[in-house]
Amino acid sequence: MFKTMLGFITGVILLYFSGVLINSRNESLNYYVYVQIALTSLGLFLIFIGRIYKRHQIKGWALYILALSFGFAYASISAERIHSARIPSSFDQQIVQVTVFLCGLPRQGKYSFSADFCLLNVQANDRLLLANEGLKARLRWPLDEDISEGIHILNIKSRQVRSTKNFIGGSFETTLFYERIVLMGAVKNKIASPEIDTLHFLDRVAYEYHQFRKNVSQKTNKLLDRTSHKGVIKALLLGDRSKLSPEEAKVLANTGTQHLIAISGLHVGLVMLGIFYLLPRSLFSILLVSVLGFLYVLLVGFSPSAQRAWVMCVCALFYLSGYIKQSKWKIFFLALFLILVLDPLATLNLGFWYSFLYVAIIFLIFQLTSFDPKRWLSLVILQLLLMMAMVPLSSILGAKHGLENVLANTFAIPWISLLILPLALFWLMVSVISDVFAFYFLSVLDKSIELLTAYLASLKVFNVPMSIEVNFGVLVCFFIGFMVWLVFNKLKGLSVLYVLVLVLVIVFPGRFYEDKPELIVFDVGQGLALAIKSEGRIWLYDIGPAFEKSSSLKNIILPYLRQHRKSNQLTGIIVSHGDADHAGDLGSLYDEFRPEIEWSGQPERLEVNGFDSCMAGMKWQQADFLIEVLYPYPGQNVSKSSSNNHSCVVRIRLMGKIFLMMGDLEAEAEMDLVKHYRGELKADVLIAGHHGASKSSSFALLKHVQAEYVVFSAGYLNKFAHPSDQVLQRISKFNTLSFNTSSSGAIKFNDSFSGENLMLTHARQ
Repeated sequence: MFKTMLGFITGVILLYFSGVLINSRNESLNYYVYVQIALTSLGLFLIFIGRIYKRHQIKGWALYILALSFGFAYASISAERIHSARIPSSFDQQIVQVTVFLCGLPRQGKYSFSADFCLLNVQANDRLLLANEGLKARLRWPLDEDISEGIHILNIKSRQVRSTKNFIGGSFETTLFYERIVLMGAVKNKIASPEIDTLHFLDRVAYEYHQFRKNVSQKTNKLLDRTSHKGVIKALLLGDRSKLSPEEAKVLANTGTQHLIAISGLHVGLVMLGIFYLLPRSLFSILLVSVLGFLYVLLVGFSPSAQRAWVMCVCALFYLSGYIKQSKWKIFFLALFLILVLDPLATLNLGFWYSFLYVAIIFLIFQLTSFDPKRWLSLVILQLLLMMAMVPLSSILGAKHGLENVLANTFAIPWISLLILPLALFWLMVSVISDVFAFYFLSVLDKSIELLTAYLASLKVFNVPMSIEVNFGVLVCFFIGFMVWLVFNKLKGLSVLYVLVLVLVIVFPGRFYEDKPELIVFDVGQGLALAIKSEGRIWLYDIGPAFEKSSSLKNIILPYLRQHRKSNQLTGIIVSHGDADHAGDLGSLYDEFRPEIEWSGQPERLEVNGFDSCMAGMKWQQADFLIEVLYPYPGQNVSKSSSNNHSCVVRIRLMGKIFLMMGDLEAEAEMDLVKHYRGELKADVLIAGHHGASKSSSFALLKHVQAEYVVFSAGYLNKFAHPSDQVLQRISKFNTLSFNTSSSGAIKFNDSFSGENLMLTHARQ
């Protein structure tokens, strides 16, 4: 039985690493069907052999292979169901008709509401595109309308489920896929509102459930109106982080404690186990705690982390009570098996990997060391051990990880789980009975959160990052060393030696492999951001746009810088000009990194002081890596020019090639540039100005640059229609290849090639 369960788990996880979950294609699916047929045939053959020779071991492995094939197919079918239901790009910007009801909490933006809706059907041109399959659409609608109650038939302007795609950083597109979002769009008008009674039973249950959560959300909004930390309270009670203030979101992100506010599975586990230990050990107690835990999971919107924690805790309760007489590792795999049966796409959620890795590491620590969980100091040591164990994963992902995180989580985990969360739940229950008593509880709750945020903010002085070089050999050695230390931790000499090696690997820059030069045009949507890496140095040219609580800098650029921190340093940053889609969230960069050189075409518009004004003739060089400013010129008066024509135009010589960055420069300034440099403007790669707007990339510029590649950094279906048809037509007159981040994702140029041509790869390959 255990091998069968393990085989199913292996099959689901193998499919995740194959990449087919997100990048499904008919031809690749056919290939995987053949793989499944081969695995199934092998399993049946082994069963046949096992019966003939009466070898139970062969039969066990046969069941493992059959279960692997089944798990592989089970996850494949679940993924293909979503792929086949996604509205194709041919319907982008077209009006389609949807029948929907609310199945998520509405979020109010500056100009509109947005929410997830359960799809009953989708029609276009009198043709049914999608019937009720339990899938969702993410819609926006005007602030003066209310479509959050009832069933609605709507006309929407649709768009494909698509987002930015980079080589590192979280993929929002993957998140949407995991959440079963198959359509996005803006509501144009409401056609009709059918009666609720027309819903089938399960849809009616889902509708009533989401309406209940919406009503609770509206009630808490009124009760928390004058509270300083309503965003934190709503996040803990309902899983709704939309009310977090930008300051709270930043503190939580900087200290690595945002997972505690996003309905941490740890909260669910501690609360359920805490209640269980207060009750007599009996089957009734297990059932009662399981029901109470499930009610909380429902309250927070059935979030993935809460689901995982609930399943793991129920398994743990049966194990601790002696009803399941198996080893803790078999209980671990049982929980993993149940979660993958309930949600075969759980592997797409990063929290899934963190949850089970953390639990597995804790099991190893308890099994291989003399760890005493009753001592307070042991909890600090446990946090340190977990931090060390997670260094490889955080280095690969470019996640923030270090001493600040340990100090933050050591205090925040018990403070939130044992004080703030119980207080919040108790306040919610009391608020139904008495407003007076609820007010006193709310005051205590608010002060408790205030103390937590003040403590977390004070930890900025302990910003000591921990990472290792992202190299296969280094990662394997680190893992083996950690395991050896766990096994032989009682040998003090070996422990001291391991800690010394660990400190050397973490503190000192890595030099274990040749760090090849590269230039990356990040996919930041409608904006521009580049990184240039060579000779142990990194330069940034623009950092993309920023939004209310997130930015391309936080989601993409900082993970990239963290991943290369061990072998490269951030030497310089060039912000072409002050527009928000080029200079968004500059302050967050300086929370972690301090560039040596800072240039900008509009330093007066930046949120960080100290930038030097770009001026032609400024340059920086190390070996074959050269950066030089071409525009504006010394003494040139650009004060009356548009903001775009303040852009700092930069030429980079790297890998024996020339790259030309135009910022948002427009045709008028381009002509000035052509007259000034003429034949000196030749470049191999042109990063097109102003995202390909019709006023940029003039014929004269293209003629003098004669680029082999032209790259546009533009958002998918952006409202400006960049790059424009005029620019694309002008480029077509030259022997030039053009790429657009909106379709290609991030674009990387490096020197891993044979011959003289650059190697170009993009994130959607």
